[in-house]
Amino acid sequence: MSKTSEKRQEILSEMDLLLSDHGFKRKNRSFDWHKTLNEEITQSINMGISLYPHAQEISINPNVSVRYESIEQALVEAGIVDASYLGERATFDQGINNITRKTYWITADDTVVELTRAVYEDILKYGFPSLEKLSDIAQVIKMLSSSDVQDWDDCSASYRARLLPLALAVSGKRVEALALLPALTKELKGKDQMIPNYQHFTTWFSQKYDNSSEE
Repeated sequence: MSKTSEKRQEILSEMDLLLSDHGFKRKNRSFDWHKTLNEEITQSINMGISLYPHAQEISINPNVSVRYESIEQALVEAGIVDASYLGERATFDQGINNITRKTYWITADDTVVELTRAVYEDILKYGFPSLEKLSDIAQVIKMLSSSDVQDWDDCSASYRARLLPLALAVSGKRVEALALLPALTKELKGKDQMIPNYQHFTTWFSQKYDNSSEE
C-alpha cells in the first residue's frame, strides 16, 4: 500500500471515531457516513478524499447531504434518475468548502490528526447546521423559493426547477406546486441543462398531481 493510501485509511479510521459519536456509520470501503432519521430521510457525510501519489499529497473535499425517499422515487418516475441509484443518491447537498472557502490537504509525511480535526470542526460548525436545514422540508422549500441563487446552496437552476415542485408536492402542497410550473418554465427558458427536458417534466408532473387534492 502506498503512503498516500495509508494516510487515507488513517483519515477514514479517525473520522469513524469522531462521527460515530453523532450516530453516523460508514459502509465498508466507502467514504460515506450515513444516519437514518426515519423512513423518509437519510443524512450523509462524504469526505471526498483525493490522492496525488506523484506529489505525495492528500486532499479532502467534505460534503453533507440529505436524501428524501419520496422525492427520489418521484425523480425515478419522471425519468430523471435511473432506478439503480435509488437508496444511494443524495437529494440535496452542501459542500463544506463552498461555505468555508478552505482547502483541506496534507502531505504523505504529515500526521492526519490536524487535518481530520480541522475537517471535523468545520463539519460541526457548518455541516451539521446544513444537515438540519436540509432535513426540514419546509426549510428546503423556503430555500428553493428564494429569488437569490446564493440561497439554493449547491443546487443548479435546472435541478431547482424540478426539486421545488416535488418538495411542495410531497408536503401536500400540490396545488401550489402546479401553479408554480409556468413561472419556473419561464425562468428556465433557454437555460435548462437536464435530460429529459423541462417540458417533459412539467407534463409528467401535471399528469401525476393534477387530479390530487391538496392535503
